[in-house]
Amino acid sequence: MIANSRVMIGLGNPFLSPTPYEALCLGIPFINPFRRLDKNDPNNKSGWFGQHDALIHGGLDEPHVYHVEVGDREGFRAALRKAMSTPIERYIPPHMRSSAFLGRMKTLLETDWRPIAKKQMQIVGYKYNS
Repeated sequence: MIANSRVMIGLGNPFLSPTPYEALCLGIPFINPFRRLDKNDPNNKSGWFGQHDALIHGGLDEPHVYHVEVGDREGFRAALRKAMSTPIERYIPPHMRSSAFLGRMKTLLETDWRPIAKKQMQIVGYKYNS
């Protein structure tokens, strides 16, 4: 169903849903609702709180992601029109690509965790006998 869509609209719930990433991977733009925490500095994204903060703070903007303030009906209409009339290519964020996953798995499997665990146990006061 997503692949046959022209735009994905976030409703603000649930937080951290994988659906916007599925849409982007299929070449479907996402409208990301957000709230401004700092009304005195409305363009400062560090003061934005949204359904997908990683899409806000990760620097992914138009034409892939349209950030629209909750309650801004005209901004929503404009973003919807623009997203529907501006096709995008499939987009897979770098940290979600196979190569990044394999790198994380390599680190996980090839790291000697014993000294790291021993140090952490000392920090929290756990008596470790080696």
